[in-house]
Amino acid sequence: MPTAQPAVDDFDTGVALPTYTEETQGDGLLRIQWRNGEPKLETPGRFFVSEENLGDLVPGAPWVKTREVFDDGTKSQGYKAEALDMAILCVRAQPFHWSAANGTPGRYKIWQGRWVKGDAAPEFQSMSVEVLAYVQGFTEPVVWTSATIKTSFAIIAQRGDSILRHIDQAMVKAANQTAKRPLDRYAFWAGISTERDAKGEVVYTPTKGKAVTLPVLALPPEKQRDRAWLLSRFVGGTPEGKTLLAYTLIPLREQYEGWRQERRSNEAEAPPVAAPTGRNVPQPVGADEFGIGDVI
Repeated sequence: MPTAQPAVDDFDTGVALPTYTEETQGDGLLRIQWRNGEPKLETPGRFFVSEENLGDLVPGAPWVKTREVFDDGTKSQGYKAEALDMAILCVRAQPFHWSAANGTPGRYKIWQGRWVKGDAAPEFQSMSVEVLAYVQGFTEPVVWTSATIKTSFAIIAQRGDSILRHIDQAMVKAANQTAKRPLDRYAFWAGISTERDAKGEVVYTPTKGKAVTLPVLALPPEKQRDRAWLLSRFVGGTPEGKTLLAYTLIPLREQYEGWRQERRSNEAEAPPVAAPTGRNVPQPVGADEFGIGDVI
């Protein structure tokens, strides 16, 4: 969420940034979600947070009041943002499968230790992704949560055009070539918005069900990703940003490291009646299990 031209000409944070080999974290915090656009109405995807979850909190710009209508017909007052800057502190991902089909009352998540491929994959398998981030419009960290395959892999997939892969390659790796100290993802503002084609039209990705509008990292053409652009996305590019990085983002990243490593079991998800006979206790997911690599 840069609001001024960078006041620096390098990536010096003034402090050493702790770096981590894995990303995964963020529980007990306010959650926001990605809502798909509607092809018939030509609407884009957008972030949404329910007013019920906000309590007395009112998010700042670019969040605006809205009303969402869900697939089951329920309506929810809240706030939306079609484009959002965020400093991603860490990300956790874990596969699961639903106990029943979408729309079934009382269905719950059955957590898995690994992604299962092919014919052995359980029915209704999906991927839970939680992005802990310092988000534009809020003064405390929030969690961007996803439980759908398309959106989740648009965030974490190691191959292709995932958000994390682009941040790592186009921002972190590029800046670390000249930075005085190693940088991490949370040192950069990642601009997230709906996918659009070369003409600026919203892209609707087909699925087995309804078409979806995937979130993507906003990037200029590759030739324009120069040092000036990188510095404009660097959190520490202004005096205020350097203070935010040193006294807010670094402590938050350290605070949630244990949370990042947490793996969920079914104890809290399954109801006491008709619980599954085999309770899976997840183990750390291997790099090749679902193609997200050692670092997410």
